[in-house]
Amino acid sequence: MELQLATEHNLDGFFAYLDKHLRENGLGSTPLFQPVSVEASKLTPELEQRFRLAVPREINDLGWRKLFVATKSDAVIGHIDIRPYPDRHTEHRVLLGMGVDAVVRGQGLGTQLITFLIDWVRTHTAIEYIDLWVLSENHAAKALYRKCGFIKCGEIEDKFRIDGKSHAYTMMSLTVNRKVSVADVAR
Repeated sequence: MELQLATEHNLDGFFAYLDKHLRENGLGSTPLFQPVSVEASKLTPELEQRFRLAVPREINDLGWRKLFVATKSDAVIGHIDIRPYPDRHTEHRVLLGMGVDAVVRGQGLGTQLITFLIDWVRTHTAIEYIDLWVLSENHAAKALYRKCGFIKCGEIEDKFRIDGKSHAYTMMSLTVNRKVSVADVAR
């Protein structure tokens, strides 16, 4: 297995993987991992365009995204990415997204992806917090995030109503490069 930073030149394999991955959202025993109906779970032209525009940009450029892909025999088997919040004054925080191909779930790839990303963020950026949102009934994902050091910050009950069912949303966060303490800010 190889982990690499995606560039605008190697996105096609990622998009094939991502479309397959999104189509598994909520199918069979797979819980919803995206707040999207089963029927609408696929790679859309809009999502593809967002990635195509964001991946080449550098951190702190408007609309940037850093995407890392895990490959085995040249096939993408997982991904992890960070992107900025759209709000001003949040440059010290990022949002995390990730996925693992169904055929390799439960084999430790999720942990490897998160560990790799944390190390990369600490080495290459001044980002202080990695935040994420996860559908609350996705217990496997929440357990993975807790195992990797993320803490639950809160939960919004009935955040989404998808396919006639209510879904809660959990926010989790990990401190990676704390530069200023709360006590320092209060002084």
